[in-house]
Amino acid sequence: LSAPKEVRSGTTLTVEVTLGDSGGRASEEGTTYLTVAAVDEGVLSLTGFASPDPLMAIFTRRALGVETFETIGWTVVVPPADPASATGGDGAGSLGRIDGIKPVALWSGLVEVPASGKVEISFDLPRYRGALRLMAVSAGSQRIGHAERRVIVRDPLVVQSTLPRFLTASDTVSVPVHLTNLSGKGREITVQIASHEVTGIGLAVDQEGGPTVEIVGGSEKSIFLEDGAAGTVLFRARAARPVGASTLVVHARSGDLSSRQDQIVPVLPAGPKSRRVQRLELEPGVTDLAPFLHGWAPLSERTSIWVTSNPYGDAFGHLNHLVRYPYGCLEQTTSSSRPLLWVGKLLSAIDPEILEKGSIEDRVLRGVDRLMTMQTPAGGFAYWQGGTQEAYWATAYATHFLLEARDQRYPVATERIDEALAWMTRQVNGKYVGNQTDHYSRDGEPYMHYVLALAGRANKARIRELVKDLNANDRPEGRENLYLLKAALYLAGDHRYEADLKRPDLSPVSDYRSTGWSFYSDRRM
Repeated sequence: LSAPKEVRSGTTLTVEVTLGDSGGRASEEGTTYLTVAAVDEGVLSLTGFASPDPLMAIFTRRALGVETFETIGWTVVVPPADPASATGGDGAGSLGRIDGIKPVALWSGLVEVPASGKVEISFDLPRYRGALRLMAVSAGSQRIGHAERRVIVRDPLVVQSTLPRFLTASDTVSVPVHLTNLSGKGREITVQIASHEVTGIGLAVDQEGGPTVEIVGGSEKSIFLEDGAAGTVLFRARAARPVGASTLVVHARSGDLSSRQDQIVPVLPAGPKSRRVQRLELEPGVTDLAPFLHGWAPLSERTSIWVTSNPYGDAFGHLNHLVRYPYGCLEQTTSSSRPLLWVGKLLSAIDPEILEKGSIEDRVLRGVDRLMTMQTPAGGFAYWQGGTQEAYWATAYATHFLLEARDQRYPVATERIDEALAWMTRQVNGKYVGNQTDHYSRDGEPYMHYVLALAGRANKARIRELVKDLNANDRPEGRENLYLLKAALYLAGDHRYEADLKRPDLSPVSDYRSTGWSFYSDRRM
């Protein structure tokens, strides 16, 4: 394997491979094939990669094994190339990619070797500095071979620029350019930096508006360096647009010497990830929705439009995210599983992809199984798996879901439900809602009474006492608690509050919410 010891970047590297004359045996041996690779030695050193040796590959005794590789940092994640997307929670949607760093890995492909046994292969080298490992492997019906060689790639004028991997909208950064003179004499070096818009990622290039990343405060500087000396010049760049990508190019020249470096720099939106639902009532004949779209950033958003005659259609978008979110605790597991009991048939119409990872039945059963891991030996439920502290409201919430799942013929163990109901029955005896320091029972007991009434185990005397003593106006939760207690009495056969139940609170929904014990929200009412 013959190649020059040193070459310049951006030139052609010619490699000569000699296999030896087949000595008249070409017809007997058949066709021999050759492949040659030129790979950055730095990349190979990451995993201690050994040059291919077909003899070792064929004859070495080895056990089964798995090799893993990662290229974190070689690409930069950028927003998708569709006109709109906005997601909430942990949902980031599909993401496009722009290559930031392109490792040098060149390959000749499969080359047929002539009878002379000599092959010449050329590689077009990119703008690169470092060591390349040339690796050749040949194979025929009778003979195999391999060889390797090291080639240094460097320029008399070396440019090393610290270009940003990405920018956020409105960012301004310093770009240091480090220069080394290895030409053999002192030189005046001119350095330029330029920005060119990247095309082909879903954005139309606005030539008049300039590139996404613009150079600030001058794009050309000069520096004198003696032979073997190094120096640094500094430029500044700014993200001029909210989203897109530009290629930053650094070019150093001195006489007949030239060296350059470039890198794609994506610009990401500065705003936080969010999910927005907008409900529009369309008049007959209206098909243009552009007037309703405000503040959209290209490449950063994804939008779904659903047309329905259902007056509550906007709520289904929330359901989509609810069942997708990776919930874990008791309240979250129940909240993501319970809606599936009632609207599972609608999900395929809302978002067919939501069912790709399992049927509705499978999802409900996974929720049931996970809840069972949170039930304590006493029968109540803790908030997390393996927990030992039962929670009043959470136990009622989980048991309510399990009762409904059983009613819909899901295989829920009856004895586990009975244990939960027995635990709640024990807790409601002797508890007083007037004890304001007992947050566990203050909001949990009314809900437990309602669930017990659903199961035919209502304590009507205790419920009537709570209805009498409860001040529904002390907190927003009070209205919900009072309604639950009156509903429990109704389920138990006491209809004295039937008129009140038919007149629910219809006051405007507020933004009030609680993140403790009962997770109350006006929207839940």
